[in-house]
Amino acid sequence: MSDAIALAPANRCPVCQARFRGVPVCSRCGADLSRPMLIAAEAWLLREAARGAIAAGEFGRAFELAGRAQEAQATAAGEALLRLGTWLRNKR
Repeated sequence: MSDAIALAPANRCPVCQARFRGVPVCSRCGADLSRPMLIAAEAWLLREAARGAIAAGEFGRAFELAGRAQEAQATAAGEALLRLGTWLRNKR
């Protein structure tokens, strides 16, 4: 289960709502997107780490990582990981 950064609804220019195009300046309005892009990448890395923790059986760690990812950038994939981490952590 992997979610592409470019497909997350939150990956839009905070000024004009244009989709990120992989460059740090909005192609529509010229806004600086470097910080939102870094946040999106950080959240993606945290979700990947949460998936790895689930695979390793570290359910408490997975829950923590998924929660941090959601704080950085809420996505449907992050919410699913958070719910799965909660369920797995409580099953132990």
